[in-house]
Amino acid sequence: MATNETPKVIHLGPGPEETPKNEAINLVNETRMNLQLSTAKEEVCVDSKIDAPRTFSEAEIIDAVLGTLTEKQKLNLEALKVTRIIRDHNKTVVVLEAESPDADGKGGYTEIKYIIQGKHKTNSGQNASSATTVIHTYFDSDGMPESGDTVAEFKDGEWVNTPKA
Repeated sequence: MATNETPKVIHLGPGPEETPKNEAINLVNETRMNLQLSTAKEEVCVDSKIDAPRTFSEAEIIDAVLGTLTEKQKLNLEALKVTRIIRDHNKTVVVLEAESPDADGKGGYTEIKYIIQGKHKTNSGQNASSATTVIHTYFDSDGMPESGDTVAEFKDGEWVNTPKA
């Protein structure tokens, strides 16, 4: 993308900025392909215990991440990239992280994190979750977390958006 071009941003929900449905679907499909082709830092767990009833392929995880976009989120889909993947010794993805720069140009970014139910220890730390979830966290321009929510959980065989409290 040339520096003078406006990034492709999707605006979900009602309002004058709402992205037309067909355009939004095309942007999500382009992003899905870019995410599958992107390179990310990969780690292997030194110890992992998956408590989830099922596991997911990378493509299924990317679909879950893109499917949990909430109405209030403005993501620069053109710049959304997978930044880290953690696998267990069986090569099952236990954590997948993606980032999108702030669509408003303020210098922050949104991190979208998938984590499968269980405890997963790597050399750089530990990830644990009581449910298979997708979490969105907004970081300011200094890299400090400002807000975050669990936006979806895998329950009873399907992804369920979790309402904000």
